[in-house]
Amino acid sequence: MLIRVKDFFRELEKLFDETAEEGTLYITFKRLDGKHLQKAVKGREEFEPEKTQESRCIARACSSKRKISTIISTTDIVNVQTVFRDLLKEKMSSLKKKERKPKERKPRKKKPAARD
Repeated sequence: MLIRVKDFFRELEKLFDETAEEGTLYITFKRLDGKHLQKAVKGREEFEPEKTQESRCIARACSSKRKISTIISTTDIVNVQTVFRDLLKEKMSSLKKKERKPKERKPRKKKPAARD
């Protein structure tokens, strides 16, 4: 579902909450230009490209239940990155550190004494 940038981050926050205890959330950013941009915004006036050939970025978030995406212009990318960074800092607290088992050491073989 293609939505506006502000709505994307609200929905992304909800997806983080849904997958906090169990589940996986995939987030991707990809450059959009040319025919791929035309295909992505087909029939949506609010996302129609201007006459300038400004490249854009598409951000996608996908969980097991929902998919959301938005198109970001290059002029907004810095603001989007700061919002995204703050959201990640806030929501990534549910990550668990990997538990490692201590390795058992094998006894060393003694070297035979050197003979002259």
